[in-house]
Amino acid sequence: MPRSLLRPALCFVLACCVVHAASAASWPPANDGLQPDPAIRFGTLPNGLRYAIKPNAEPRGRTVLRLLVLTGSLHERDDERGLAHFVEHMAFNGTRAYPKETLMTSLQRHGFAFGPDVSAFTFLTHTIYGIEAPSTGEGRLEEAFGVLREFADGQTFDPEEVERERGVIASERRARDNWQSRAGDDLSNFLFKQSLISQRNPIGLENIIARVSAADLRQFYTRWYRPDNLIVIAAGDAPPEKLEALILEKFSSMPAATTPLPAPPDLGRVGNSAKLRARLHSTTETGAVSIQLNSVVAGPGGTETSASRVASIRRDLVMDMLGERLDQLRRANAQEFGEAAAQTSSFGQIYTQNILTITAAPPNWGRAVEAVTVEWNRVAQQGFTDFEITESIQRLRRRQEYALAAEATESSAYAADRLAMALAQGYIPANLSQLQALTETIFASFDRDVARTTFTQLWEPGQPAIIGVGNLRLDDPESALLSAHRTALKARLPAPPKPVITTLDYPPAAQPGTIKSRRYIEDLDIHVVEFVNGVRVNLKATQFSRNLVQFRARVGRGLL
Repeated sequence: MPRSLLRPALCFVLACCVVHAASAASWPPANDGLQPDPAIRFGTLPNGLRYAIKPNAEPRGRTVLRLLVLTGSLHERDDERGLAHFVEHMAFNGTRAYPKETLMTSLQRHGFAFGPDVSAFTFLTHTIYGIEAPSTGEGRLEEAFGVLREFADGQTFDPEEVERERGVIASERRARDNWQSRAGDDLSNFLFKQSLISQRNPIGLENIIARVSAADLRQFYTRWYRPDNLIVIAAGDAPPEKLEALILEKFSSMPAATTPLPAPPDLGRVGNSAKLRARLHSTTETGAVSIQLNSVVAGPGGTETSASRVASIRRDLVMDMLGERLDQLRRANAQEFGEAAAQTSSFGQIYTQNILTITAAPPNWGRAVEAVTVEWNRVAQQGFTDFEITESIQRLRRRQEYALAAEATESSAYAADRLAMALAQGYIPANLSQLQALTETIFASFDRDVARTTFTQLWEPGQPAIIGVGNLRLDDPESALLSAHRTALKARLPAPPKPVITTLDYPPAAQPGTIKSRRYIEDLDIHVVEFVNGVRVNLKATQFSRNLVQFRARVGRGLL
């Protein structure tokens, strides 16, 4: 670790984290001056159930519903590993109104399809049920809300259906058993060894799933599926008043809980170790090897604050600059490196994971460790240049502008899922205009000092880990990876990168091309233009992505 990043007094300084669900005391969700999108209509029923309605125009005539249960696999006890996922499966195998397997039969008879229209997923922190329905006509929307209510407190857990679904989950486990999944589990156990996170894969433990009873599932369901732990989300072009009335009609009769909500689980210690560590996950099922410099930084916990949002945007800028440097490195060493990237991801307010990756052929693994280490160390010692900061701000600003232009025509499914994820993980669900206003103030004050401080915060407290994944065998992998990293830290650092001005090799033609023919295909609403040089262009105007133009070029005739 470079001296500038060391904190000598720290000895395995990690944060004790707790899962914080969306607080019933702050609804609509707001915190520290952050406000949700004013277009969202929030409400709470007398029984404690909360709801959020987001008007959305696309696609026309459709409304997307989500039932967000603020319980996932992290809420399981040691002898319940896999029950959150099992309960989610059982929702489609019998409820009060739909005994046994009649739910999907009934929905299919009314035009709903499993997957596109009806689905469910279990995550570490929450479980989500979804259904998409027509906004008008023949009581379809009413039926969809009724199905959500059945999921909320109507599951019956018929013992025969439990036994049948046990086999389905076993089949799902086998289908997920691939090298990527095994590598993910191995690295989770390595990075989160002292945290519950490494012990709560939603698929659960095979021996627990093999013996769990209907009574066990019902007990878990009763404990967590209660109005004060549920959020109903609706996004679509149905009138908000109608959606609100249907929520009141379908969910007001759900009995309020008579006992306090169980305390959230203590996740244990999350963050970097005080000691530099290394891990190699060796597999022959991939041809290359990926070398990572991986840092897990504990978050503040609780609900998003102004400070945590500012930190997140600054982090995006720094990781964007790191990604650009690694991409330039990849292009300059194309014969050695296949991919290079800088990635950051946040697990709500619990932790942030920052990863620098270079992929290479197995014989070049040492060169990959050296390259990623030297680039990381170069930034630690020299920081970023003014040119890099300006370019990064411009890139992020353009991405925001594109997203803002497309927001008016984003799908209701995307809007509903984005809202659900924000509420499940403690974020304030702002709209893009609100975020853009904040980012502009951050851009104005983002200079070399702020960038360097932000970079330092991505890798401490503690030390990052050196990780290899791929087709690589080493006699003593930990020692080999650590040795390569420490040797690279002593390498002479290149000078800060010079500005790279990108220009097109093919400037615009002095004269526009000559059109050979035009024709209009009426049933497809496509204009076809052919130029004298043989290039053909198909043009179609749509309202699907308003304010944006999308291009796709096809060259040649494929495999022919």
